[in-house]
Amino acid sequence: MRILGLCGLAGAGKSTIAREFVMVHRAVPISLASPFKLRAVAMGAPAGEVFGFVPKTPETRTMLQRAGTEEGREQYGEDWWIKHAEADLIRLAGYGVDLVVLDDIRFHNEAEWFRNLRGGPLVRLHREGAGLTGEAATHPSEADIPDLGVDHDVDNNRAADEVRRVIANLIWPGNLFLNTRRD
Repeated sequence: MRILGLCGLAGAGKSTIAREFVMVHRAVPISLASPFKLRAVAMGAPAGEVFGFVPKTPETRTMLQRAGTEEGREQYGEDWWIKHAEADLIRLAGYGVDLVVLDDIRFHNEAEWFRNLRGGPLVRLHREGAGLTGEAATHPSEADIPDLGVDHDVDNNRAADEVRRVIANLIWPGNLFLNTRRD
């Protein structure tokens, strides 16, 4: 199984690029944050914001930061979300999944765990204007991202399909068929 890991500041385009890999390369998306995102939606948070289909309001962002860090990592341990993702990966491997995209690596321990999987590249996306402001910018879920040890830094200031092709070349170097859908 190949696993593409994505990290980047808020608004860098992680969810958009993950969707590109799902649509074009039939990747299966997983998220370290899935357990609490599902809970947040069940409790009334806007699903489009929570899952990155529309920009998050400051209220939704604050709620997700608090739930993921203060109610998750600090309460159950910093590997809490990693354990959930490992269970997902085992389940998906049992189904013969070829490509997984993990779009929310945010902390040093998560990046280290991902690198130890040896499933594929860890890519940090950069986009002009990405990142939070004010108090949200200093939250621990944003603080580690600039210093994470990644395999590649990718400029995401262009069309999503172009960025997807750049990253696909990192996963499958020299593949002549990357510009077409896998049907």
